[in-house]
This record gives sequence, structure tokens and C-alpha cells, in this order.
Amino acid sequence: MLLLLLRKPIIDKATPIKAQLVYPEKGFNRIVGIISALSLSLLVLLIIELFDTRINVTSDVTNFTKIPVLGAIGRNLHPFNTVVIEKPKSRVSEAFRILRAGLKTLLPTKVVDLDANQTYLITSSIGGEGKTFVSVNLASVLALSGKKTLLMGLDLRKPKIYDDFNINKTDGLTNYLSQGGEFKNFIFKTKLEYLDVMPAGAIPPNPLELLMSSKFAELMVELKKEYHYIVMDTAPSLLVADALELMKFADASIYVTRHKVTERGFLSSINQKYLNKEVENIGIIINDFSVEAGYGNQYGYAYGYGYGYFEEDAKYERTWVEKIKDFFQTKLKRR
Repeated sequence: MLLLLLRKPIIDKATPIKAQLVYPEKGFNRIVGIISALSLSLLVLLIIELFDTRINVTSDVTNFTKIPVLGAIGRNLHPFNTVVIEKPKSRVSEAFRILRAGLKTLLPTKVVDLDANQTYLITSSIGGEGKTFVSVNLASVLALSGKKTLLMGLDLRKPKIYDDFNINKTDGLTNYLSQGGEFKNFIFKTKLEYLDVMPAGAIPPNPLELLMSSKFAELMVELKKEYHYIVMDTAPSLLVADALELMKFADASIYVTRHKVTERGFLSSINQKYLNKEVENIGIIINDFSVEAGYGNQYGYAYGYGYGYFEEDAKYERTWVEKIKDFFQTKLKRR
């Protein structure tokens, strides 16, 4: 029987049926995977944002302190600090011009009414927030108004303005205070007609004692006779007491914070001194501020942004890849 079956002719060859995967559905799984990845990424960013204690939006400043906010300075896109001098048509330079116009709100009424000589002290919470950058460019923009201006390097522990003006690191204020002589010999000219610089000088073993000396007080009296504007670049106020001691020589003070760097809690110390009236005539600057953070045109940084006004910034604009890299660096890394 089996032999007969084997001898039967083949009527039709088997036709293969096109196989189709029923489960799992690849397209559906792919969509679920993409949605899950995006959701997880958003969740991670949300958690990071919730635990991020740095200044990210302006309300992070205004909610933590009663000190008035003077304005915001955008990111410096140039590879040098002297932006106002080298790139006067940049957006950062324009922000400093607007800051210059708003300084009168800090000054005592008698100083404004008499157009008297003005001394500004610049400090911050910690290093790396841009106080020297602000000092250099504020002094520069004040000098451009046609009034004699002196930039003083008073961060005696970590002086930084030498390189900006190509000045010898061994000559400056500390040399005058410790060695004596004519103070004018320790003041240097710059490429701006009305801007002079007195750098910190050699790093001393007793910086605060030098700044509290009667000789320094006498020097400030003489300097105020010589210059209409004096800008004092001091040490960070949270780290050392220098800035707080020097405020008695200033008509107004500027407290520099940095976007996505300064911790909100850092403001509590200076705010308490402000509330106790230990510190007066002070305002806050937000440095390195991103236009996307929503500060508003009224504070200067967004003025003219994106309308071709600041042609000197154009070739320094970051690519979209750099912007994405910067976004994740600031979110995932505490600078």
C-alpha cells in the first residue's frame, strides 16, 4: 500500500504561503520605545530642575532677596573680557550702556543732584561669577562718557585685571601701600583716553589689613579728587570680608550673580545685611544671562537681539550643536 502511494504522480507542488509576523508588532513597539525614551528623558530633566538650586530664571533672584535687580548682561561671545573697548557694537556693550544709564537709581540723591564724583564697588558671592568682567566693562563704558575713570583691582588674593590691560603683575596698589611713594606711579593708562587702571600689585600676606589701613583711606580721598568715576573690583563677599569693609568707600555697590552658576541660597547673606541696613545703595546684576530665560527687553540684554543690530557678534554665534551641548552641560553638571 505504501509502495502504491509512493508511485502516485504529484498533481500539484505545494505553494508556499507568504509568512507574516503576527506578534510582537514591530511598528507598535518602536513607537512605544520612542515615547518611553522621551518620557524618561523629560522625567530626568524635571527631577534635575526640581533639585536645581541655581539661578535659572529671574524669579530665582527676586524671590530670594529684596535687593533691586539692575539688569542682565548676556553671554560674552568673544574670547576676551574688554568687550566694550574691542567690540563697542556688540550686544554685551549695549547692555553695559543701559546699565550705566540705570546706575543713578542706586546713588544717594545728593550725589545725583550735584553730579558729584561716584565710586562703585563690584563684588559677588564666590569666584567665577564674572565680577571682574563686569568691573572692566563698567569702568570702560563710564570712561566712554568722557569722564576720568579709574578701575581699581582690590581683589588682593586673586588679582585678574593684569592680562586684560597687559600690565606688569608686580606693580600696583599693594606696592604703594607697603613701600610708599607717589600713588600716580602705580596707575597705568589704557587705550581709552579717560580710563586708567590701578591693579592689585603683588599678593600680600595681609590683604585685609592693608585695605583697612589709614594709608588706604587717605589714598581713596586723593583718588576721588582726581577721578569722576572709580570702579572697585573687590573679592567675593561670601569668601572674605574685604568687600564688606570696602563698601564704606563706595557710593553704591553692584552684586554680580551668574546665570546657572550662582546658588540661590548664596543671596541670603547679602539680603540679610540689606534688610538690617548694614548694606545700602546696592543692586544685583545677572551675568552670562541667556535670552531664552525670559528676562525681558526692559533690562537691556534682549534689546536688539536677533535683529541684525549687533553685527560684531554675528561670527561668534554658537551652532545648534553647541547650544544643545551647552544645555545638557548646564543641566547635568554643576559648574
